[in-house]
Amino acid sequence: MTDRQLARKLIIVVLIKLVLLFVLWWAFFRGQQVVVNGEAMAQAVQTDKTSATGESRHGH
Repeated sequence: MTDRQLARKLIIVVLIKLVLLFVLWWAFFRGQQVVVNGEAMAQAVQTDKTSATGESRHGH
């Protein structure tokens, strides 16, 4: 097998993999969205800071 044939086969394999990845993304993830709630995030960050200081989240 020459270098040219090997390169052609590798390019074909990479292209096939890219197409398969795109098809999988299209089938499962294209319509997904993440809703970000600023208040919930601020509360989560505040809770993390509280637990990092050694205070109990449950008041025990």
